[in-house]
Amino acid sequence: MTTIHILNPTAGKGELPDAAALDGVVHVTECAGDAKDFCASELAKTDGEYTVHVYGGDGTLHEVVEGVLAANAGGRVMVVPHPTGSGNDFERETHGITKPLRCDVIKYNDMYAINEVNMGFDTEAVINMQSFKRLPLVNGSLAYILGVAKALIFKNAKHYKVTVTNKNGESETFEGEYLLCIAANGRWYGGGFMAAPSSSVTDGELDLVLVKNVGRIRFIRLVGSYRAGRHIDTERLVPADGFDDIVTFRRCVSVKIEGVSTYSADGEIMSADGTLTVEVIKGAVSVMGEGAV
Repeated sequence: MTTIHILNPTAGKGELPDAAALDGVVHVTECAGDAKDFCASELAKTDGEYTVHVYGGDGTLHEVVEGVLAANAGGRVMVVPHPTGSGNDFERETHGITKPLRCDVIKYNDMYAINEVNMGFDTEAVINMQSFKRLPLVNGSLAYILGVAKALIFKNAKHYKVTVTNKNGESETFEGEYLLCIAANGRWYGGGFMAAPSSSVTDGELDLVLVKNVGRIRFIRLVGSYRAGRHIDTERLVPADGFDDIVTFRRCVSVKIEGVSTYSADGEIMSADGTLTVEVIKGAVSVMGEGAV
């Protein structure tokens, strides 16, 4: 078993372990895409088993997962997230896990994400968050809240056409003005917003959440419940009371979204030429909590 440590000094506040004290292969990233390229190259050297420790946030983890799958190494790599980034939302899924967990992955336009793909208001908030999180005493969650506040001031809905296909092959299409759209593998994003409270990283499905445009007053009134995950009735798997007129919720294996120009994948801002195709790949990679290995 080969151990690799990926350290991102620009994630979060840059609080990383001493590289000299780590056993195994240690790589400190130097630019965007470096974690992906290094992992893909390193994992292609042998067909042996690896444990990859990721010191960074969701964006660094995103790159590592892409590197693992680019090397076709999903079946022989254990990924261990360490929460040293701004949001660390996927680490909430692995926290306390002491045994290898086969985790689903999102494939979107021939790229890969592990936590979520979203667009609309949330993407604007993420763009804003990236500037706020560099301020002193501003952690990931607060940076996202500030990003939401700024996005709210300049709020505008996006016109999307969304086609959802479930595990039985049945499709539905929704079209209209939406405040946000998220296809989730994990439950949290944005530094602790529980956008998909019933989602599971092992069930072979994505949770789709669509939110219609609402006025600022109602948005402010509901955002606390949204942050806490109370917008979805997790027992009946339907929008909760108070959200049922504005939220559409579906379990699915693939989603086609038309009308997309900018979106976010694991907190990384991306561009699209109008259409985004998202699907789930069941059990694509193994993960474990940081204290287990």
